[in-house]
Amino acid sequence: MITSIVNTASRTTPVDAIEHLKRGLAASTLEIDALEFDPDKIENIVQTHLDRSDDPIIAWGGDGTICFVLEAVRNRVPVFAIPSGTMNMVHRIIHGRDTTIDELLRALVEGDVVETKLPRALANDMPFFVAAMFGELTQLTDVREAIREGRPLSAIGALVSKNIFNFDQELKVHGEQKHDADTIKDAAALATFINDDGTGFDVGQINPDSLAELLAMGIEAGMSDWKNANRIEFTQHVSILISGQDSVVKATLDGEPTELNLPVKVTLSAQGSRVLSMRPQC
Repeated sequence: MITSIVNTASRTTPVDAIEHLKRGLAASTLEIDALEFDPDKIENIVQTHLDRSDDPIIAWGGDGTICFVLEAVRNRVPVFAIPSGTMNMVHRIIHGRDTTIDELLRALVEGDVVETKLPRALANDMPFFVAAMFGELTQLTDVREAIREGRPLSAIGALVSKNIFNFDQELKVHGEQKHDADTIKDAAALATFINDDGTGFDVGQINPDSLAELLAMGIEAGMSDWKNANRIEFTQHVSILISGQDSVVKATLDGEPTELNLPVKVTLSAQGSRVLSMRPQC
């Protein structure tokens, strides 16, 4: 029995998502119990599944939904991720590229999936699986959402109402490398990505020379992502420590906004999460 957890509120989840799942898996012998995502019930949903099966759990939603389900499952069964969010960073890491719902379901039915480990990191005690951002610029998430949803006035309002382009808060960053410690220069904001082999972090310092450059970098990153933005210099570290003159820092963990108490220690978790990945030839 496969349990499917569907976030019907995610950006691109079709209105007939549960029926779509059942149609997609109809050619298999798999039984499916399709349920709507509810963060208050997720622990009970996972435990009910584990009491009757060691089959995978399907999680259909954006990055926040997938991360929430991965944390609830806690490595007890693999998770098969189907994207329907805005960025879908976690899904691309799991499957190696952008994917469609139908090709993922076809791969699952035909057995063209393989279990693998998804690296997991912690910012203090908060988990993330792809990237963590720190600094006032992380509030561009709201601007990005408004632009992508065709709400330009809301995007302008978000820019005006938030303290996004604040040069006053400087983050002091110490990065531990494999053989020594390295002090990264102070940064207005920081982009931290788990590296490709899951052994450390690619750390991008966001240090614009002017408000105009900061605005250009922020809008460019808001429309794509920080790792592909120009003018951001990356270095490699196995852990980092972030401090500053304030008691808290704005952050996003896999695109989900939050606030963390300073200092923030960013480390790799000892154990990754079990996921099912679509094979490259699919």
